[in-house]
Amino acid sequence: MPKETLGYMKLEWTCPRCNSRNPGPQKTCLSCGAPQPENVAFQLPEKAELIADEQEIAQAKKGADIHCPYCGARNPADAEVCAQCGGDLQEGKQRESGRVVGAFVPQASAQMMLCPHCAAENDSRSFNCVSCGAPLGGKISPQVSVAKSKGPNPMIWIATGLVIFLMLCVGVLLLAARTKGIEATLRESYWQTSLVVEGLRAVERANWRNEIPTEATLLNCEFRVHHTQEEAVPNANKVCGTPYTLDSGGGYAEVVQDCVYEVLMEYCSYTTMEWQVVETRTKQGKVLPVTYPSMELAADQRPGKQQVLYVCVFDSSQGEYRYPTSDENFYRQCTPQSQWILEVNAFGQVLAAKPK
Repeated sequence: MPKETLGYMKLEWTCPRCNSRNPGPQKTCLSCGAPQPENVAFQLPEKAELIADEQEIAQAKKGADIHCPYCGARNPADAEVCAQCGGDLQEGKQRESGRVVGAFVPQASAQMMLCPHCAAENDSRSFNCVSCGAPLGGKISPQVSVAKSKGPNPMIWIATGLVIFLMLCVGVLLLAARTKGIEATLRESYWQTSLVVEGLRAVERANWRNEIPTEATLLNCEFRVHHTQEEAVPNANKVCGTPYTLDSGGGYAEVVQDCVYEVLMEYCSYTTMEWQVVETRTKQGKVLPVTYPSMELAADQRPGKQQVLYVCVFDSSQGEYRYPTSDENFYRQCTPQSQWILEVNAFGQVLAAKPK
């Protein structure tokens, strides 16, 4: 997904020695003078603002700073010798870059924090107390909002319901698997044939315009999102996600957003002629061979699927049972008054039958 740069912003870092906050490009702590360690991560300030100064933007674009291999001082990405000790930076360690720091929310409102020395209230974006001048750490005055109880998590109810549903399904399957043998007498048997008749009928469908049959009649069309892609094309809407920040490694962050193009195409309703089931004809008998319903059809009709079903009806001490099958050889064994053993499940369904 292509990234678009919206600009650059200044980050912050917290001194591990005195817990003072410092601007990202500041190479030493404003409070105690300690150099910024190479493992200190930059963080978002309370208020996110894009840099407008061209010189500072150019500095942000240079990339990750380099820590001197001799004194550990932090130097700009394009420096060749250390500004503090004059050492060669060729063997220096460059800061990591490209880490997602967080979302870019320029309208974020500043919070208030208490000075750890005089307890005066300060804007959390300030680095020093407005009252006593002491450095401000990263602790914001507690304004705890206790979330009201909303009852049990709905996901728990969903999970519980799913478990109960699965248990019921397993129970039904186990019940269906239980069978018993029943002695029965065949009362009668018959076959039933069916013929599906199809006719050409006008039906309404909808599809992308370039996929509609040429012989169809268009009704209504509207533009819809067909797909997304990275390249700009005609009839496409540019859609971008929430801007976010990438640590440049030099105290700045590149503000970017991921964008794609929603390609619009015409989606239309239309009518076309299709073969539809208009009738199902049936015929019943007892004597083999089976015969099928009449094949007399109109000019706009055609024969569809043909099917035959054999049914054997049994009487037992526990009531009547019907056993449908497509096996003609089985049907030939179903002679009146013959004795059978039926395998019946808990739902009264005949699963198998064999003559005694």
